[in-house]
Amino acid sequence: MSFEHASHGSFRLGLPSRDEAGVSLDNLRSQYYQPLRQTIQDIQKDYVDQISNQGPRQPGDMHVGVIGAGMAGLLSAYILKKAGFKVTVFEVDDRVGGRVHTHYFDKSKNWQYGDLGAMRLPCTTEHQRVFNVIDELNKVNKENEDRKIELIDYILENDDGRTFFNNTKAKDKTIMTNKYAKDHPFELGFHLGPLPLDIQTIWDSILQYFLPHFQQSFRNGLQFLMQFDTYSVREFIVHPPPLLKLPLENVKVEQFMEGYTSATGLFRLGIVDTILEVKGGMQRLAEAFLPSVEDSIKYKHSVQKLEISGKQVGITYAKVEDNKNQFPSLGHETDFFDHVIVTCPLGVVRHWDLPDDLSLGKRTAIRSLNYDNSVKVFLRFTTRFWEDPKKTDPPIYGGQSTTDLSIRKIVYPSYGMHSDEPGVLLVSYTWANDAAKFGANSHKDVAELALRDVVKIHGEVARTEYLDYVVHYWSTDPITGGGTFAYFEPGQFSSMLPDLKRPEHNIHFAGEHTDFHHAWIVGAFNSALHATESIMKGAGLGGLFADVAKPFINEYSVSSDVDQTE
Repeated sequence: MSFEHASHGSFRLGLPSRDEAGVSLDNLRSQYYQPLRQTIQDIQKDYVDQISNQGPRQPGDMHVGVIGAGMAGLLSAYILKKAGFKVTVFEVDDRVGGRVHTHYFDKSKNWQYGDLGAMRLPCTTEHQRVFNVIDELNKVNKENEDRKIELIDYILENDDGRTFFNNTKAKDKTIMTNKYAKDHPFELGFHLGPLPLDIQTIWDSILQYFLPHFQQSFRNGLQFLMQFDTYSVREFIVHPPPLLKLPLENVKVEQFMEGYTSATGLFRLGIVDTILEVKGGMQRLAEAFLPSVEDSIKYKHSVQKLEISGKQVGITYAKVEDNKNQFPSLGHETDFFDHVIVTCPLGVVRHWDLPDDLSLGKRTAIRSLNYDNSVKVFLRFTTRFWEDPKKTDPPIYGGQSTTDLSIRKIVYPSYGMHSDEPGVLLVSYTWANDAAKFGANSHKDVAELALRDVVKIHGEVARTEYLDYVVHYWSTDPITGGGTFAYFEPGQFSSMLPDLKRPEHNIHFAGEHTDFHHAWIVGAFNSALHATESIMKGAGLGGLFADVAKPFINEYSVSSDVDQTE
């Protein structure tokens, strides 16, 4: 059993291997979520039983309002329109994608872009739905080359990236490469004493506490693990259970593991893979939906209120000039729908006027669900100097450098290698407290501070070749309502997810925050399947849903019998 270092900067539970547990890894992952999945499946069944008493309906007679043209909203609209429903999508911005957002420095060139939001797609079974959606969109857009989605390899790690902590350098006075730092951990300046500083070894020593219970049976292991659902990672390490012995003073272990391998502040959150990216930016994935759904999207329409009127749901909205001014006092209009799917982050939803009888659980989740901070800083340079052995020795092709400087992580592009175009570099990708510390500064100052840190790692060549920048602080972006992606605090996952999934009246909630795989595109897609399934089954259209959603179905998230495999 092991913990995986997730790309969002935290450690995630990796389940036992076949040898350890006697069953396949894919089946174990499915079982891991099964208790909550069963609860959500029961919630959906109760809703379908209740709504189906109203009798079957034809899709052409039903109008569904979708709030938000992010990934969950786009797939929801695509499925419903394909099934013959009338659909209206309300989007406050002038573009689709939501937190999938690519900035283009120069659209006339091939590699002058950076993904401000989601930027990579793990090739795992659990993320297969994303690739199924891409295949479907490529099929429906096969005559439109501009909408084709092409995937390229994303290089996550590189031995030649740099490691710079505590102002320490290699013995030859150069910045350590990642390989050098891994081979010489005691030179990083953490004063850890005689500790084997292999991160996986430390995690393995922690996880031995759980392994015997999983060896008895997966059910026993899961029940034992859930006793710690209210723990944060920090609390578990600093104040471990009585029989757990760590190889060093607990606080030092936590400080090293969080500071060196994660993002400052993430370990206060819950305890409880080949990678690809979209050529040309992840925005292309969102825009590939447009030929199928754009005629249903109302751009620059900001939702103000949801209300119940008989069997229908009213959406009160206002037309706005931009997403920074979403709540005008005048000019409101109301349209009524048979169903509404809310896909916005909950920080946005909290500002709306909601039905008085919305459940306590739903209101609590809207008010309390934790969202993480995130900042991305892209700088553009006259050349890709990090790939030039005359300017960077050894050169760096993809992967990342890590540091305790304010920028924390430099991500080198896996696209456009050896190009003679200007170089676009993600010079800072931060989360949690590291991101919050950038929040008070202007974008210009953030770019300058980031450039200073890059110079410390790459030398004056960075200053000499610097051209321009883009900074995106998601927590102050109006479309997010104060956070980047859902990051459950201890106890929130098991206590809030059922309430998040439960439809109220004919209002359905979707988005990455409502799925097991929160903070990932696949979570948004999963939630769209769940919401549209609830609507269509409730109307007696379960067979139609199965036909329309067939390209996207696998065993990992829609809580229906259609989606289950033995």
